[in-house]
Amino acid sequence: MESKGTASLLMVASLCFFHQSSRWSTRFVSPALLGLSIAFMGVGVFMVPYFTGWLLLRQSRLRTWKWPTGNELLDLGQFGLVAAVCGGIWFIPFIPDILLMVKARLAFGTAYVLFASPWRPVMALLPTHWMLVKQVFSLVFLGTVTIGFLRGQLSINLLTASIFIYFLIVSITDGSMDRVYMGLLMTMLLTVVEYRQSVYWLVWVCGVGGLLTLATGLAIWIMKQYFHRGYGLEFSMVDGFINVAFCMLFVKLIMQIAFKKHPPRTEPILAGD
Repeated sequence: MESKGTASLLMVASLCFFHQSSRWSTRFVSPALLGLSIAFMGVGVFMVPYFTGWLLLRQSRLRTWKWPTGNELLDLGQFGLVAAVCGGIWFIPFIPDILLMVKARLAFGTAYVLFASPWRPVMALLPTHWMLVKQVFSLVFLGTVTIGFLRGQLSINLLTASIFIYFLIVSITDGSMDRVYMGLLMTMLLTVVEYRQSVYWLVWVCGVGGLLTLATGLAIWIMKQYFHRGYGLEFSMVDGFINVAFCMLFVKLIMQIAFKKHPPRTEPILAGD
């Protein structure tokens, strides 16, 4: 958990420094922290669309198609260079081994349903068709996000939150809850800027779900300790239901936003604009 907590803090810090009034914070400190988060665990790479979008658009949504200006490209190049240097310097000598490890990890992590995966309850109900459900859900989810962003309805914040949800929760099927919580945390932080009321429900899902997981684990321990029963039970199944509820609430939110008739009005908030 310690490594995942550190990686999460680096991503949050990069996000906070990016919107400071100081150009030094925006253009140097933020990308340096992003690079460190990527080098530390790799999950920080999912923040790249967020920073790229803000640096090129200077606002939260895609309003009109336009070619980036020279200053926008220069800022993006500078940001990317700092992030690449601060991230790459730590593992460039180990790239061959890292690539093999990532390949093996992805192959295992998308083939087996374990731990807190939201697909565990689905697999229990539909043991022979859960993969079809996953593929249909992924298609609907990614299609809605893409259409919503291109229509100017979904913001860069929600686009990035969707990427975290998809890769850390939907796509990876063997995620433990500590890894999943990295996606849940970043999703809530990115969403609360615009949709605070919706995030209240997401927080309730995490909070109540955590208490249920704790209570279930305690009940299983008591059954094993005093009644010698419950050895086939796993409290992580409760985590799977938590993640199902979280994903469904988030998908409901993006569908409501993506297909609205009129795009919401937003103002540029990037430091220096």
